[in-house]
Amino acid sequence: MLVHLDLEFYSPISIKAAPLDVYASHPESKILMAAYAFDDSPVKVWTCEDGPCAELRDGLTNPNNQVSVWNCNYERTVLRAKGLNIPIERWLDVMVLARYAGLPGRLKDVAKIPMIGVPAEEKTKSETLLINRFCMPNKEGRRVMPSEYPEDWAKFVEYCRRDVATMRHVLNWLTPRFPFPNSERELWILDQKINERGLPVDVEMARHAEKEVARIAAHTGEELKALTGLENPNSVQQLLPWLKANGYPFDSLGKEFLAQALNGTDLTTAGREVVLLRTGAAKSSVKKFRTIVEMASPDTL
Repeated sequence: MLVHLDLEFYSPISIKAAPLDVYASHPESKILMAAYAFDDSPVKVWTCEDGPCAELRDGLTNPNNQVSVWNCNYERTVLRAKGLNIPIERWLDVMVLARYAGLPGRLKDVAKIPMIGVPAEEKTKSETLLINRFCMPNKEGRRVMPSEYPEDWAKFVEYCRRDVATMRHVLNWLTPRFPFPNSERELWILDQKINERGLPVDVEMARHAEKEVARIAAHTGEELKALTGLENPNSVQQLLPWLKANGYPFDSLGKEFLAQALNGTDLTTAGREVVLLRTGAAKSSVKKFRTIVEMASPDTL
């Protein structure tokens, strides 16, 4: 049996600012609703206000069923974060099939292609506005509850239901016209496993390195203050005039200009030392330690 599925999810973390694992695993994250259908049966919607849904859980956990979604990585990661780890071999990604056929990667864009024949949707409130309202914190930093905007919540439920119907329609259109070779599916499964595994990092080392970078930066700041007498030598508006008075020939403190200033210019001894300190402090590579810690999957922390 094929289980067609689409999830809507809340997380206090922006999906644009954090890896999917971190986004999905946040303790305050929550599956808001799931639209689903078995084979060609009517689409149903379960919401977080309905309590446990044995029918859906049984369908997803049945090892004989395949789960059909648009962008498998999202649904699979979200479900795994909430305790339901479905092997990649049981997933069918309709987005991958669409891409194989040379179609766009967004379901909405595929649905607009006339030859596919997806029924036209009524013009209603933007789905993006509804996602922004219910799937992320509001300006006060809290989750907006369905009871606060019941009409919008009903529209959101209908959007979720419609996405499953549209995805199933696209799948049924693609399957006879662009059969997906077993070799391509095996490659896709391997690709998913490689991406899921990620890259090994030493998070503890990155934390210690970040602290050391902060210590060195503070020391460098004190040295710059002592050399220049400036209140804030990190300020371009303060440092640039001081450097120009010490033989610096450029109007920018970009790293390429700092490098050129060390070669064949009339920098004073103090000016040269300040340029060297500024060059070392401006290295962007050391900022990667913070990124490593923030981007690491929860199971590595």
